[in-house]
Amino acid sequence: MYLAVVGPGLAVITSCSPTATEPAPTAGVPRTPGGGQPAPPPSPHPSILVGTWRGVVTSFLPNTVQTITWRFDADGACLETFLTITDGIENSADRPCTWTADATRITVSDAGVGGPVTFSMQYSFPSLNVLRLDADEFGRVS
Repeated sequence: MYLAVVGPGLAVITSCSPTATEPAPTAGVPRTPGGGQPAPPPSPHPSILVGTWRGVVTSFLPNTVQTITWRFDADGACLETFLTITDGIENSADRPCTWTADATRITVSDAGVGGPVTFSMQYSFPSLNVLRLDADEFGRVS
């Protein structure tokens, strides 16, 4: 053991044999479940997005109003539904699709329509019942 005193009571330094300690987990790093097994990767289909979302497009006013409804299923299937009303006449169209997402983006692949489309995605704070895909806003229906 070493002991050093510097000046009248300014600092005391001691040295002891090293003691092994386990480092504390780092913030944001998931602990490994089950004794050392790595944590599973995040789901490509986050449960917070699963459900039905509806938005209204008013850029076609005064003659046309369009609602867009997205249904995201937990298995990666989705359905985009358009309901367009022009001069009192309704037209609707459904597009089956598949989806994957991470914390900030969602990628949708429509059946029979070109390649996949990626949207920036955010939820409106403090409510998780409002979803923004690029500039479009959708409210949770279910």
